[in-house]
Amino acid sequence: KQKVFNFDRYLLAIKNVLSASGTLSLDTEILKPVAMQSNFSSPDATAAYQLLIQPLVIGSALDSLEVNGTFSGQVALKEEGLTALKLQLQKLDLKDEAGRFSVDNLNADLDWSGDERVKSSALNWQSAQLYEMRLGEMESQFESSNDQLRLVSAVIMPMLGGHLNLRELHVGGVFAGSVGGHLSASLVDLQLPALTR
Repeated sequence: KQKVFNFDRYLLAIKNVLSASGTLSLDTEILKPVAMQSNFSSPDATAAYQLLIQPLVIGSALDSLEVNGTFSGQVALKEEGLTALKLQLQKLDLKDEAGRFSVDNLNADLDWSGDERVKSSALNWQSAQLYEMRLGEMESQFESSNDQLRLVSAVIMPMLGGHLNLRELHVGGVFAGSVGGHLSASLVDLQLPALTR
């Protein structure tokens, strides 16, 4: 028989790195959460990345990043996995130390819904870079329901002297642990010499 200990309220505080609070039900035999609702925030994304995230992503494209900014959010899970996720990013700068990509002034208000209720999300950045290809300012609006995130309207993003027209973007399966999706986009009036500058 499963042995579960219920925390009516828990509080986790790592000074200047992360604070989290909420409710938690823990399987005491395998030390695995069977239910949780939590609010979290970090005043220093650099410290949070180095202490909490980087050790988990060693060997991936995310293991050597320069990170600045703040973030906060809410998460809910049951024994079968995530059921809701909210994430707010404020003035986040990301730079891959290997020079593969960067994002400047990333702001996001993401509300990923696991049920039929439709939630709205927004994401924008000032500029970005993928290898030597510079990407201009981007603003986007999304809706989510039933573990599916969909782009609400087309996004036009400057790049290579022309622009990228992102008409459709659909991502799903995050809560199910099998992420997939599709996109539809076109490149307009590109100037290829801009790639070599």
